[in-house]
Formats: sequence, structure tokens, C-alpha cells
Amino acid sequence: MSSTREEAAAPRLSFFTVCMGRRHHLQQTLARNLAWNADHPSLEFVVLDYGSPDDVASWLQAEFASELASGRLVYYRYDHAQFFSFSHSRNMAARLCSGEVIGNIDADNFTGPGYARYIDERMQNNDLLVGCDFADGVFSPIVGDHGWTGRMATRRQAFLDSGGYDEDMVAWGYEDLDLYNRMWQRKYRCAPIDRRFLDCIQHENGERIAFTRVKDIGRDWGSTKGTLLEHFQLSVEKIARGELVANRGRVGIGRVRQLNVEEAVHLKPWIPAEPARNDLREENSKIIEREIANGIATMRGVPNILFLELTRRCNLACSMCRSGMMTERSLDMSETVLRRIEEDLLPTARVVDLRGWGESLLRRDFLPIVERFAQPGVQLRVLSNGTVRSKSDVWRHLMRHGTWVGISVDAIENGLLQELRGCDIEPIEQALKTLVHWRDVYGNDPGNVYLTVTVSSRNLGNLEQLLRWAHDLGVGRVHLIPIACWPSDPKHLEHVEPAIPPLLERLREQANGYGITLQLGSAMTTNLVLKDRLLDRCIHPWMYTYITYAGDVGFCDHLIGRDDLTSGNILEKPFEEIWNSAPLVSLRATHLAKREDHPYHEHCSWCFKNRYADFEHEIRPELSSILVTNSTVSSFRPDAPSETIREAQVTAKAQA
Repeated sequence: MSSTREEAAAPRLSFFTVCMGRRHHLQQTLARNLAWNADHPSLEFVVLDYGSPDDVASWLQAEFASELASGRLVYYRYDHAQFFSFSHSRNMAARLCSGEVIGNIDADNFTGPGYARYIDERMQNNDLLVGCDFADGVFSPIVGDHGWTGRMATRRQAFLDSGGYDEDMVAWGYEDLDLYNRMWQRKYRCAPIDRRFLDCIQHENGERIAFTRVKDIGRDWGSTKGTLLEHFQLSVEKIARGELVANRGRVGIGRVRQLNVEEAVHLKPWIPAEPARNDLREENSKIIEREIANGIATMRGVPNILFLELTRRCNLACSMCRSGMMTERSLDMSETVLRRIEEDLLPTARVVDLRGWGESLLRRDFLPIVERFAQPGVQLRVLSNGTVRSKSDVWRHLMRHGTWVGISVDAIENGLLQELRGCDIEPIEQALKTLVHWRDVYGNDPGNVYLTVTVSSRNLGNLEQLLRWAHDLGVGRVHLIPIACWPSDPKHLEHVEPAIPPLLERLREQANGYGITLQLGSAMTTNLVLKDRLLDRCIHPWMYTYITYAGDVGFCDHLIGRDDLTSGNILEKPFEEIWNSAPLVSLRATHLAKREDHPYHEHCSWCFKNRYADFEHEIRPELSSILVTNSTVSSFRPDAPSETIREAQVTAKAQA
């Protein structure tokens, strides 16, 4: 906060207004509202510029310099809004208020003379005053309401204890009535605001949806769809379940700036409260999906796909991975880090991947760790090189839990495998036989045991043999990933690019004959991209987190081993603080805007142009239609007729 506000006594009453593209309304309302309430001795007007594109700050400084200097008018700006969220923006503004009593005044609303004194008087016997009708426990818009149902005043503590506006309601409609109903159910005293204070600038719905992600709000009379109805149904369902506190304490979180103050104000989670319901995973997943769909960069949801680097130790030194073996036990994830993950992230996780830049099966306590994380509602995933011997009991336990197990193997000839990975095929083959046996015993899907193959110029001619070997062992899926190396490296696939398309076509036909799923993780070279299959948005900065053995937090499993691209350590800061740190919030914003000015972006740009869906479809089934497999495309050639590709897409969608 500024020194002026710190030195002055906190006001008793705070009115807040949020603005995104509504400066033209503020220019008509703010000066009059300030003048009408100038006689109140302890009042502030808080304006939150929610990423408004119309330079609200310059206008306020030019027109209200004295009010800003005195603290009567207070300005903040939130820079990370890609779209307008009625709930998140109001929650932020409410938290920035200093008064014991706070009240929302939309940018298009007029208060009328003496409104502040009226609120002071009425709040002596009430906890919530609302800009709508209220009788017999029922809140309803006033006939002829042009935009003042959202007007309200309440005790700041009561507002926060109720969780504020429900941020699951990200577009327009019913977020205000939902708050009123929850507060009434929580036994707060409610009353309507006198109608003489309710007035606003009338305008079309286009103003309401100008900056929202969803445009169908359903405000027109008789509408049977839209966000108004969706939010109403969501409110009814939650209240029926007894969920009277919204947002799990994550009320209006984010960082805002003040005028002429360099340090940002960080609005952290208000109360680390559990939701009323037990199913945290489902609740968190819904929050994340809403935040992804509506382009929210500062998150309430926490990632539900966890990649845990149990160890950085490895028994191999694969040429495409590292220059030498790492064997020190100090590279194991500590019990302290494991326990922190269990406490903070496991309750909301849907997928837990127990690997990293190492071989997890080297840990003697690997099985106990599996048992700790194999909870109902959690899908385990393990990637191994398959060469750690005497692990038959581990494979059995993994299959008992329905784990997705990938075995990394690039060739079946010992000479070539020694060159590429420094190992022989025999232990890998035995591991696969054991896995397939227990997979079938426990009735798991054939694809639960799969191969991940790093394709290079060295093993290109051995892939057909490898695919036949996988079929003979009963493996259900083979995942091809191009080697990541400098173009000057002889193993780079650009050196053999002409041979790749015909080979992939032969492999596709071979896989079809075997009944195996052959999946491409990305284009083999930048010239062989199936552009129709690229993801239109990366979900990793929202849904994924990668935690190193030391507790450092990253956002992408494709950046494993890049400690310089992590953003904080869970032993030093709460995870939620790291997850909403400035680097990660701005990363999400650049992903949404598809800008290339973020320091992480150079590492993401290749994926944007080359990478296909991996296992995201297991969490988001709608992505099944863009997988690149022998069953979802009719050809792996980028020059295949577009009609053929579209037919395959239609078929895949119908099957999904």
C-alpha cells in the first residue's frame, strides 16, 4: 500500500468499481458519485482497472489528482486478464478495500445523493444490502432493472467468510444473486436497497460481453440457454449440496499495481479452507477447466497432472539424454518433499507420473511410494528403461493399480541398443513379458503397457522389426518420438527425411494388421507436420506441474532436467504462491495471446509447431479426435489429401 494510505486512518466504508473497457461509463458516473457522497467523513472509492485497454490510469490522474492524493479515490491495475471475469474482478476489488463495510458499484451505476450515509445507517441492523427485491428469503431482479442487481453493500468479513463471488461463474449472469443466496443461507441479515439510489446508464448487451470469453449470456427474455441459466443451475446445485462458501479460500487472488508504486500488491489465498464437499479432485478439475476455457492466467485451481522426479539417478547413459551416469543417492527426492506433495497436491491430483530425469525403479522404497500415491481417483503413470533387474513384484503391483507403464526402447539388436542406450535387450524383454502377464491378469487395457521409442537416423531401419517384436510380446501401443538434438548431429532425422514418410506408412499398415496402436508424439521433422492435428492451445501451464527431486516447481514434462526453467521451491514457499508467481502467470498470458516475448517461450515454440497430443485425451476426451495414430488418421504424410484427413477426423470423433 502507498505511504499515504498507511499513515491515514482506514476508512469505515469502501465502494469498489471494476473496469475493463468501460472508461466511457466511468467518465459519466465517477465524478457525480464522488460529489454526491462528499459529505461522508470516512469513505474511499476503489477502482480496479482489470486490464482495461482504454488507459484508465492516465484519465484518473488528469481528472482526479486531488482525490487520488487524499486517498478518497484509490486505483489499482491487474495486468494479467485476458478476458473479463465478473466474479474474479469484483473479488479482487473487494479485497483491496480497507473499509469494514464494502459495496459494489458497477462502472455504469449512479449512487444518487447521500448514498454512503444511507448505507452507514442501514448497515447498523443488516449484514447485506442488495440492489434487487428481497422478500420471504427470495432475491429477484426489480421489474425494469437496467443493470443494478449487482449493487450491494456488506460487511467485508462476511463477504470473505462466504468466499466472495463464485469464480466458477466467469462470464455474465447470476454471480450476484448466488452470493446473496449463499449469505442468506449462512444466516446473514439481508435487506433491499431503497430504489431511489438505484440508477444506471442503459446500454446494449454488447457492452456486457465485449471482453468476456463466452458471448452467449442468455439475458434476452425467454432465453433457454446461455451463462445466466448455466450459472443459475450451478448455484442451485452447489447450495443444495451445502456449498455455501465459494472458491475454497482462493478469493480474487493475483498481483495488482498501484499508481507510482513499483512493488506489486499480492492477493494471496484468503483462508486455506476445504470445500464443503469431499470430492476435491472433481471440484478442482472443474475449476481448472473453467480457467482454461476462459483464459484465466492467475489460477484458483491447482495442477491435477503431477510429474514427480523421484530420483535423478540413472543406471544408463543414453546418448540422447545425458553425457554420463548419475548415481549419488543425494539425487533422490527427500521424504520432506514427498510429504509436502502428498499434503498440498495429491488430494486434487488425477494423474501422478512417478518419473523424472532418472530411473525411478532404482529407489529401494519405490513400491511404498507407489502405494502412497495409488489413491482412488488417481491414475498412476511410470516410464522406465526396463533394465533394473528383479522387479517382477514391482510390475505386478503397478498392474494391480492399473498403472500406465511405458518402457523406453529404441532397438532390439544388442549392438545398436548398446550404442544408443548402453544396455542389452534381454532384461527389457523380460520386464515386458512380466508386465503383459500381470496386465492381463488384472484385466487392464492393452494400452496400459506401451513402448516409447526415440526415433533417430540410427534406428530408422529397425522400427519395423521393433514393431513386430512388440506385437509378439503382446504390447498394445508404440509411441514414436523424434530425437531432440542439434541438426548438425548425424542422428538428427533431417539427414534421412526423404525416407521417413514411406516408412511411417509401412509402419501404419503393419500396426493395423497387428491391432497395435501406433502413435506419433510429434512430427518427425519440421517439414512433416500434420498441421490439422496440432493443439490450438497448450494446457500444460494450467494442468501440469513437474517437481524435481529437490522440490523445484516446473510447468512442463517436456522440460525435465531444465532446473533453470523452474519457478520456486515447495520447501521455501507454498505451492499456490509459486503456481501464481509472476513468471508463471505471465507465461499463461503469453500462451493465451500466442506472444513470443516470454523467456520460457523459446522452449515452447517448437511444441506449438510440431507436437501432437500425448495422453491429454485420457483427461480431456475431446482431444481424442486430434491424436495422431494409425486409427485416427488415414496417412502420416503431410501431403495426404485433405479429404482423407477430414474423413479420418470424422471417423475418430464418431468412435470417441
